[in-house]
Amino acid sequence: MKILDRRLVAVVCFAIVGIFAVLPVSGQEGLSRWALGRPSLLIDMPGDPSGGGAAWAEKSMYSIFPSSWSAEGSGVRVEVARIYTAKSPTDLLAEIGQKVSVPMTPSGRGQLSGREFVNFSGSNRIAAVIGNDGGVMGGASWVVMATFKDAAGRALAGTIFEGIKVEREGARHWAIRSLGPTFLASELPFELTKIPSNESGRTRYESSFDGMDVRVTDETPSAGSNFDKETTLKNFIDGYRGRVGVTDFTSTREKYKLDTREGEIVTMTFKRGNRSYRVYDIAFIEKQRAVVASIQIDPNRADHADTTSRILRSLKTARNPVYGWKTYDVGGKGLYMDLPVAPSTLK
Repeated sequence: MKILDRRLVAVVCFAIVGIFAVLPVSGQEGLSRWALGRPSLLIDMPGDPSGGGAAWAEKSMYSIFPSSWSAEGSGVRVEVARIYTAKSPTDLLAEIGQKVSVPMTPSGRGQLSGREFVNFSGSNRIAAVIGNDGGVMGGASWVVMATFKDAAGRALAGTIFEGIKVEREGARHWAIRSLGPTFLASELPFELTKIPSNESGRTRYESSFDGMDVRVTDETPSAGSNFDKETTLKNFIDGYRGRVGVTDFTSTREKYKLDTREGEIVTMTFKRGNRSYRVYDIAFIEKQRAVVASIQIDPNRADHADTTSRILRSLKTARNPVYGWKTYDVGGKGLYMDLPVAPSTLK
């Protein structure tokens, strides 16, 4: 058994380069994944997005960078805007509806990348408003709108909306944090947020920032079943290998010991679209529980290498996980702290 050490810090994937840039992340059949702005909204687009084109989005007079983007193809037009506002997602949705002369009230709501969102669905248009990053001063909201003419266009628009992800905003607060309510903890710049899901027995957490991802999956088997380690690890590897557009896939496995727990690290490298990736899955698989921490980065970025090194060097087991920390304004005098609950005034 090998100890998890600095030799494992060779780094991982998910490429977004440049400040406030519009860059392709990976290719998919009929769609390309793009990072819009920085911090970025990650979205599959039906064509190459250009700055502007969203008539309903007003650009700030103080911004020299694009704050809206649009792309069109395969019968779908997609418009995206980054908007600084104090309005709630519901109020912002109504305001956008007035600008396009289509009354918009939420047909659904939930959480996306830890942010509140609402969506609207009409006969030839769907829209979503993603609220700002909670606890971040001056954070922005995102609006995504797609228009289409037929059922095929609606289906494509739905696929696009399902893949949206938003990076974290605000200052990094490096601290030892639980990787979800699991037995793992590490230094992280942001708290992981829970990914809403109806999956039985599986809970997932994530944090996306600076073009990289940290994810954790905590899973239990169905009633009367046990996990088989070899089968479970093979399924993880095949899940990456089988993604649309993946080529030049290789994987290696290495056993290691973290404190008193025995696990395995799976390193996967591949290409997708015009980009290269490396992924580390740090897996602890027992008969009744599988916990996998995953890091994805661009192996060509030095800042990703430094961040990954810091996370892996500080990885440890925790007996009493503390999860759910957020950045709060303490006292309204400019002091912000990461806390597990909102501060209250002393009586």
